[in-house]
Amino acid sequence: MTRIAIFLLALGLALPGHAAVGRAIARGTARSVARRVSVSGARRQTSLVLRRDALSHLKPARPLARPLTVQRYTSARRAASEVRYGIPVGRHMTSPARRGPPMNAQSAVRRFGLVTSPAPQVRETIHLPKGFPLRSGKVNHGLHNVVERTSSRRVPPRAITSVTRVRSGR
Repeated sequence: MTRIAIFLLALGLALPGHAAVGRAIARGTARSVARRVSVSGARRQTSLVLRRDALSHLKPARPLARPLTVQRYTSARRAASEVRYGIPVGRHMTSPARRGPPMNAQSAVRRFGLVTSPAPQVRETIHLPKGFPLRSGKVNHGLHNVVERTSSRRVPPRAITSVTRVRSGR
């Protein structure tokens, strides 16, 4: 790709009457190359975050000493499925649950480092019983000192106590 950009730039400089056209084509190609480089950098960073996350899921899950209420930010479609079938093993939940209205989507993405999914549309509130297996870990790619929870067992649908819509704006 960079060879093409260099060739087009040279072509634009070599032909004086068509220099503006050559420069415009070269400029567009350079932008395209720059976008691809930044996207591949984002992919590399996402891959690193997912690798760290997979390592944190290797820790053993411990049974809860007392009941715990957690929350989960996700899409409306996934929440509807989870209300019917439960939350699959290894899905992320926040800890502890915050009172009041949910934070907006951008704040949730920034706080919890949601890198692979689109911006959340709803917040689920989940009540986990005493003895439920849960592991804690640091949120990768999120804010400092934010804790996430994952389970080694499917969370039953009856544990989801509410689903609240999240604001999408700032």
